[in-house]
Amino acid sequence: MKKQTFKKRFVAGLILLIAAVDVAWTADSMVRVGSHQDKLWLHRCTDIGKLQRNAELYPNVEVDVVLREDGRLDITHEADTSAGIVLEDILAAMKTHRGGTLCGWT
Repeated sequence: MKKQTFKKRFVAGLILLIAAVDVAWTADSMVRVGSHQDKLWLHRCTDIGKLQRNAELYPNVEVDVVLREDGRLDITHEADTSAGIVLEDILAAMKTHRGGTLCGWT
């Protein structure tokens, strides 16, 4: 077998192995969540569109909030940037999307 052909087959095999491990890990994670769906969190939710698209999949939402000098509670992951959304916007979107309740409260 030529050296170049061996390298190509080795790399292809390695990629398949990594993909198989990733699929197995994902499947294992899904099985372990099982009856603990309440432990799923939508990570780094910095826009209302992401919240709305994923609301059925994730019962919990993680947002980063920065208190600005003008008193706004700004939703952003990086303190030196702004997504242009404040905490009240996210809470209103959650309440609207969940049929008038937020975290089980009306």
